Amino acid sequence: MSYISFSTDDVLQGAKDSQDRSEKERVAGETNYLPKFKEGETVLRIVPPPAEWLEWFQAQGVRPTPFFPTWKHFFQSSGDGWVNLRCPSKIAGGVCPVCSESKRLYNAGDDNLGKKLRAKRIAYVNVIDRDNEELGPQVWEMSYPSGEWKGYTMYERVAGLMQGRAARNLIDPVAGFDLIVTRKGTGFKDTRYTVQADLEARPLGNDTQIQLFVEQQADLRTFVGASDEKWVNEQLKDEPWYTYREMDDEDEGYGYGDDPADNAAAELVVGDAENNGDDFNF
Repeated sequence: MSYISFSTDDVLQGAKDSQDRSEKERVAGETNYLPKFKEGETVLRIVPPPAEWLEWFQAQGVRPTPFFPTWKHFFQSSGDGWVNLRCPSKIAGGVCPVCSESKRLYNAGDDNLGKKLRAKRIAYVNVIDRDNEELGPQVWEMSYPSGEWKGYTMYERVAGLMQGRAARNLIDPVAGFDLIVTRKGTGFKDTRYTVQADLEARPLGNDTQIQLFVEQQADLRTFVGASDEKWVNEQLKDEPWYTYREMDDEDEGYGYGDDPADNAAAELVVGDAENNGDDFNF
């Protein structure tokens, strides 16, 4: 089986130190994203990166990790859709018209819309949905801390399960543990999540299945670079290029941002399957 084997300490340090650079731009429309969580339990298994990515990690100067952090703008366009782009300013030090507009709105006293337009820190990881393994690896987009780690983001909660005396290895495809995400509620303001490690380890699959999942996963190295300038300008060519409405249950999202005030009190409860931890805002 050709996948990277590493300790959970390496995984967490690698994600924290990851450089927001990319060798090539992701091709839009080809990614199998994990859909929003249904009510009840969703059992996931993290897919380790393939061995051929090791050279890329070494070139970035970071430890191998299945988690790939970046900066993302996500807002409603003036039409019916949503604009999703990776910030040229935060990632590459370039010019970002969305950041400029966000700053202008803040300066004009429109803190609400200014906040909606600002770049959020997120991370990507490939996972298998245990109830839908036939779909193959799916990309889970989760919130990630933009500054000091305070325990508010989904990444911190997942990472917390791999630390301490009760740590569970969520990465090893043979001897690792599944991750259980439980959703209660259907609205943005009353939804609660519990994140737990399963009680018993089990393999991702047999040797053939593991190798297939490793080979099929999305190349997350291409997810972290800044969106192409020409593509960004194309998305923002119509004036006005954004609008605003309150989030609803269909926009429940993935916990963008690491400030509880950003996320309308959707609660996240963390622990293992026997002993849940404290409540955290998602």
